[in-house]
Amino acid sequence: MKPVRMKTPARPTASHQARLNRLQSRELDAGGLDGVEGAPTSSAVEDVAVFCRVRPLDDNDPNPERCVEVIDETTLQIVPPQSSRAFYNGKATQFAFKGVFDEESSQKTVFQRAGLPLVQELLDGKNGLLFTYGVTGSGKTHTMQGSTDDGGVMARAIDVIFNSVEERMVTRKFMLVPDHTNDFQINSVVDAVTLQQREMHNEMKASRGYSTRSNTSNPNLSGRSADDTKLDSVDLNCYYAVFISYCEIYNKYIYDLLEDTRDIVTGRPKLSSKILREDAHGNMYVHGATEIEVRSPKEALEAFYRGQKRRRVAETHLNHESSRSHSVFNIRLVRCSPAGEDEIDFQKPCVVSQLALVDLAGSERTNRTGNTGDRLREAGNINNSLMNLRNCIERLRENQKSGRSGNVPYRNDKMTHLFRNYFEGIGAVKMIVCVNPRVADYDETVNVLQFAEMAQEIEIERVDPIAREFAMTPARQRVHQAYQEAMNKANTEVDEAKLNPQLSPIYSLGPPFPDISSTLLDDEEALSALSRYLEQRVATRNTLIQDHQMKQESFRHRLVKHENELIVLREENSRLKNGWDNDKKRMRELESRLVNAESANTSLQRRVDAFCEAKVVLENELDEKELELRHQAKESHKAVRKLRSQLSQEQDKGHKRSFEEAEEPQQQFRGVGSRIAEMEARTTITFATPKQAANNKKFRV
Repeated sequence: MKPVRMKTPARPTASHQARLNRLQSRELDAGGLDGVEGAPTSSAVEDVAVFCRVRPLDDNDPNPERCVEVIDETTLQIVPPQSSRAFYNGKATQFAFKGVFDEESSQKTVFQRAGLPLVQELLDGKNGLLFTYGVTGSGKTHTMQGSTDDGGVMARAIDVIFNSVEERMVTRKFMLVPDHTNDFQINSVVDAVTLQQREMHNEMKASRGYSTRSNTSNPNLSGRSADDTKLDSVDLNCYYAVFISYCEIYNKYIYDLLEDTRDIVTGRPKLSSKILREDAHGNMYVHGATEIEVRSPKEALEAFYRGQKRRRVAETHLNHESSRSHSVFNIRLVRCSPAGEDEIDFQKPCVVSQLALVDLAGSERTNRTGNTGDRLREAGNINNSLMNLRNCIERLRENQKSGRSGNVPYRNDKMTHLFRNYFEGIGAVKMIVCVNPRVADYDETVNVLQFAEMAQEIEIERVDPIAREFAMTPARQRVHQAYQEAMNKANTEVDEAKLNPQLSPIYSLGPPFPDISSTLLDDEEALSALSRYLEQRVATRNTLIQDHQMKQESFRHRLVKHENELIVLREENSRLKNGWDNDKKRMRELESRLVNAESANTSLQRRVDAFCEAKVVLENELDEKELELRHQAKESHKAVRKLRSQLSQEQDKGHKRSFEEAEEPQQQFRGVGSRIAEMEARTTITFATPKQAANNKKFRV
């Protein structure tokens, strides 16, 4: 019989009570920012905000006992079960966080308290980091992603961002483009239209290629339940653009889940590992990652689900779909100033803010998950990564307590190295700790809660964001150079040979017109100067007209030349197009033949498999028949030996019977002889003496 221990009511310690008072006071101080609950204060120092969410027990859980109880909105209590070692020497422990969500808390409630303040900061030009942490199967991915009917933090953040900035978005796509160094370049409307046409052409080309064979199992987003929250902190005098990227950290390597590179032979998606780099502003980023500009929540979620297909998931004993990597969904918001109609002012700086949503893989124990092979190696890398995150948090806390600046091991893992800047103050850091209340997870849950309680003691000194100067595209740089040189030539006397020969010259009729007031009409010198000026002006005008005619003729000849070249190119293009169509037709025929050959091969393989199965069945039947024949031969051999023994016995009996039959006449003859002899003896006795008769009688005896 197991011993039963009464639950000891937990008593909050002094540090626990102080932490609870500090959290309550900070929530009161933060309550006045536009009605957004939990928004950071104006203080330069912030704690890591930690929230805890308790998932409901599974309906098919064989043990309905719970080890976690929610006390109030900021406190929960964990009680050791009888199966734990802490049952005999421990007691119930309470943990205080910035917010605690029980099993009945909705996704909207979690987002309003944990995610909405970060969206508010994103619109204000500040950075934010939110990651979910917990053991495997505790509801981290559900909290971050949710479903189409009830979206998680990520989907709701996208909805709120577009609800807030949809009226002030840039007029066209590709007005802002990433420059692959974690910064942005500005395009003109003409360049943006060209890029849009190129994108449409690539999409049409892809629709006839591999995408027809791609997986179309995306969820239906048309009937999705969207969040209608709208924030009023948008600057109506600015334009906004939204960019997203989606990466995963798998087995110590970073992969871009939105990268659309395919293998040349198989045509399947091919992921290549990326590296981390530091940009000109000191921020870490994934170099070479695909960053997509999105203009609606549907477009953003379609890109997310497209990358979600490539994320590594596997089934374990504890979770049907266990994440085998850390996923990082990054949202970047660019705020810029307009310049006229549909244009962006590249001379004014822009503000780039980002929100990183991280779904950490759950910590695992091999004796519970039953991992082997690749799953075991993945679990080891996941645990090492989470352990390095814990080491960084511990080192930061030690540095803050001791006042030293000890080395924090960010570089020991890609995940901590990527988010190093957040712990150094470039943005707010929030954590949602997910807990499973089942008693089997007690030991892991205690470790997670202890780490979360330690993490919220870290104080981060926030750094104000710095506006960035726009980088110009190569076309913009050439236009700007032409403009500067033209202005220099117009304002100063610059030799035309010193200018860029590819640029058109600025024509001028000479210096300003001289003063011809009425008082100087009788002045011969002034009249001669005016005459020389007019002659020079007429000569300059004639020169300009001649130069213009020469330029016009040159332009006409070049135009005719280009027209001829265009005709030749059109003919060549038509010929190449016909050849390409023939190649496509030949490829279709080859593909159809290949499909037929594959189907025939499949049919033949099936027949071969059927023949092999029939062969195995016949061989088994043959073996059984052979065993039966051997058994029958053995039985027949026994029967033959038995019959032979019976035959020999019968033969012995026959010989004996024949011998007896042969002896019987002899005995009869002997009897006849003896009777004859007896008769002769009797006859002799009749005629013999009495003495002789006695001797004969004795002899017979």
